Amino acid sequence: MAESDFQREPLMYAVESLRIHFRDRPDVYVSGIERNYWPLPVQERSGSDLRMHSAVLGLDLRLDEGQLRFHDPATGERLRSHAESELTRRAAELRRQAAEQASQAADQARQHAEARAEEELRQCRALEARLAELEQRLQQQ
Repeated sequence: MAESDFQREPLMYAVESLRIHFRDRPDVYVSGIERNYWPLPVQERSGSDLRMHSAVLGLDLRLDEGQLRFHDPATGERLRSHAESELTRRAAELRRQAAEQASQAADQARQHAEARAEEELRQCRALEARLAELEQRLQQQ
């Protein structure tokens, strides 16, 4: 990260009125009043379970398998990451599209069956009319 980025970043977050920002660069120390970053206290629950609580978000931040992940402190439930949410959204969209295609295929099959039934009914009525005509001729002879 260039020094100019390092200096602009706090200003950008301040201008955007964001009250929380997590650094992903542990090698760059930013804290204190001048830079407007204040560390969140880390709570160690066990040897590997490190947590930080954000009162602004009302969420815990935990290190899960090398990734910072948000958790609901009331339930302990891990919240989906953006990538997980996107995969879930895409899967739901694919299911919706598949259901729509199945519905369209069912509609087409129904329309085809109705058209076939109407054609068979038309042919049946034509045969009945022809039969009635032939019966009438027989009676006249």
